[in-house]
Order: sequence, then C-alpha cells, then structure tokens
Amino acid sequence: MIDLMKTFDENNIERKAQDTRFSFFIYSLKNNSFDDIIQETIEINTNEIIKLKNLKINLTHHFNKIVEEIILLEKMKVLAEMKIVFAYKNFEINLKYFLINIFSDFNSELCYKKDYLKSFLKEKKIDYCKLSSYNEIDQLRRVNNAIKHSKIEQTKNINSIPELKNKNQIDYSDILTFYERVKNTQISFIIDLRTKILSNSNIKTSKILY
Repeated sequence: MIDLMKTFDENNIERKAQDTRFSFFIYSLKNNSFDDIIQETIEINTNEIIKLKNLKINLTHHFNKIVEEIILLEKMKVLAEMKIVFAYKNFEINLKYFLINIFSDFNSELCYKKDYLKSFLKEKKIDYCKLSSYNEIDQLRRVNNAIKHSKIEQTKNINSIPELKNKNQIDYSDILTFYERVKNTQISFIIDLRTKILSNSNIKTSKILY
C-alpha cells in the first residue's frame, strides 16, 4: 500500500514501480508464444484438411487419403486441447505469483485449488465468484479438467458451455470457437482482482503491492 508518511514524490515513484511490475503479469498473459506456435500449425493443417475434403475421393483407390484426413482431424483436436490446457495453466501460474507477491499469508501449495482461492479471498473481503470474467474463467477450468481427466464428450460438467453442449462428438473447431471466446478473459479477471485489492482499505499486506 502507499505509505502516507512518505512524500508525494516518493509515493508517486512507488506507484509507478507497482504499475510497472503489475504490467508484467498482463504482458505474460497477452504474449503467449506457445499459443502462436500451435495456431500456426493448426492453420497449416486446416489448409491440408480443406484440400483433402475437396478431392473426389474413391474409397477403393484413395484409402490413404481418407486415413490421412482422419489422422489430421485427430491431431487438430489434440492441438486445440493443448491451447486450452496451456491457457489455463498460464492463468494459474500468473495468478499464483500475483497473489504471492501481495500476500505473505498466501499458501502457494494450495493455490491451484478453487476452494482455497475462494476462502482466501473471502478473508480479504473479496468475492472470487464476482470478479470480472469469473464465469469464463470457470468454464475454461472445467474444459481444462475435462480434457485432462476424461474424454471431453463424456464430461457432463461442460454441458452448460454454449460451444460444447448437446454434442455427441466435439471436434477441434468447437474447442477453438470456445477458446476464442474466453482466451482474453484472464486479463480482465486479474485486473479486476487488483482493483478490488487496491480499493479495499482493510487489506493489509507485508509485501510491495503489485
């Protein structure tokens, strides 16, 4: 927090330093080079799939082309799922270090547990579930868990997600459509969390506020 005993110039310099440090977390979320690499591969494979679909394929004479398309579609789904898994992990990492650098009592070993985050922030008079873009972040979490722990089509927990609900078969384009909707919501979530912390005079920190 800004120290009232400091001069105006000292406080101004400290706030600028805080803003600079906070901008690192935003930069880290925005500049996802891993995502760029996957997206480039997806675009190349998409063009290959379009070429295969446009071929007048005879099952007898072009069996290899049919198999090639099936394999490409499976690979594309894996790439789309990787975008989801990395996006959520990247969010978790940035959220963890953001909170570590504000609160000395934040338990980094429990930081990936949703219930811990909710209870910890509740102690700080912040409602985790009312932060900006919470619904999108929670959807990202649920899809991430579905990909990591089970077959995504068999996960009832994602039935409420518009891009994925009521589908017997979820393909890579469904996952990518969902991803495009939620990919930038991590930024608004962390910005709103910081705003809530800065505006709450009851929050005491023992570290420099990011």
